[in-house]
Amino acid sequence: MNQALRDLVNALDSANRIAILLHISPDGDTCGSALALRRAFVLRGKHAVAVCDDPVPRIYAHLWGADAVVTPEAVLGETFDLALAVDVGDRGRLGRAAAVFDRALHTAQVDHHGTNPGYAHINHLQTPLSATGVLAERVIDALGVPIDLEIARCLYIAVVTDTGNFKQQNTDAAALRLGARCLDAG
Repeated sequence: MNQALRDLVNALDSANRIAILLHISPDGDTCGSALALRRAFVLRGKHAVAVCDDPVPRIYAHLWGADAVVTPEAVLGETFDLALAVDVGDRGRLGRAAAVFDRALHTAQVDHHGTNPGYAHINHLQTPLSATGVLAERVIDALGVPIDLEIARCLYIAVVTDTGNFKQQNTDAAALRLGARCLDAG
C-alpha cells in the first residue's frame, strides 16, 4: 500500500461525515467510482453524501445511490470532516461543489488523470491507469469492505465506460482484473 492510500484510509477511518464529489457533466467513471465508495463508507457506518453540480445521467440511474446524489446547494451549510473528489482531474471540474470541498476540514482525491495537479490535502493519484474505478477498488479493499453486488455494479460501470467496453488502448490488466472480479460478484 503506497503512502497516499495509507493516508487516505487513515483520513476515512477518522472521518464521520464525508462528502464525495463527482465532476461536472458526470460520466460512468465518476458516477460508478463515487457511488461504490459511498456504499463502502455507508457499510462502515459513515455518514456519506455524494454531491454533483449536474444530475446523474439517466443511463446510470440504476446504480446504488444514484437517486441520493445531491446538488452542492443541498449541503452547503454543512461542514464535512472530509471532502473526497472522485475522478476530478482539476479543481475547476468540481463546479459549484468546490464550495463544499473548500468548507471541509480535510480534502482528498482519487484520480487517474495525468494532468491532475494534486489540489487536495491527500492525493491518491495513479497514471497511467484505465479508470478511477480501479483506484476506488483499492480504497475499498484497503478499508476491508467486501465487494458486494451493488459495489461491483458501480465499479463495473466505472471501468467499462472509461475503457470503451475494454476495447480502447487504455485497457490494462488492472481493468480486466476488476471486470472479472465484478462478474464474479454477480
